[in-house]
Amino acid sequence: MPFLEQLLSIRIVSAENLPAKMQTTLEREADFVRKVLTQEGKEVILHVEFESDVEPAMVYRLSEYHGILLKKYQLPVHHVVVHLGELRPNVPAQLKQEEVFTGFELIDFGRLDFEELINSQIPEVVVLAILADFKRKLPEEAIRSIIGRLPQVAKGKLSLQKFIRQLNVLSGLRKLHELRACKIISGPE
Repeated sequence: MPFLEQLLSIRIVSAENLPAKMQTTLEREADFVRKVLTQEGKEVILHVEFESDVEPAMVYRLSEYHGILLKKYQLPVHHVVVHLGELRPNVPAQLKQEEVFTGFELIDFGRLDFEELINSQIPEVVVLAILADFKRKLPEEAIRSIIGRLPQVAKGKLSLQKFIRQLNVLSGLRKLHELRACKIISGPE
């Protein structure tokens, strides 16, 4: 969390774990979906839903449709809800600005500064240095630097062992299998 605060330039006051697994079986059948060509020469997906009673969460349901249609057709999507009921619906027809997906922030570890990460006081961040840009350092030298730094920031022997195991796993992401931390520590076989 402190590392994310630093990278994203935010201050997290509290955090709550939420289930990371978002398994869902989502099958939606729209009332009307067509790919249309407008007079201006634009191809768009036209999606129409016919509703006798517009539910308060309709905007979220349409947002699901939007994601599905956008992923499938990769074209702009225009949504229309046609209300067929007697009472005039009083429901939001737009997402709040903070609810609109507009993209994501990309953090490329391969471009992060190795020295900045290794100088952190947070052991998890020091371990993540294995994924950063070594600049002109050889991988063996970088691993030795990380292993040398970890005892300075880890709290106790068990904690240190945990971070060495994490380093070992993360070194595989860099395809440094033959240079794994345990080999560096123990020396040549």
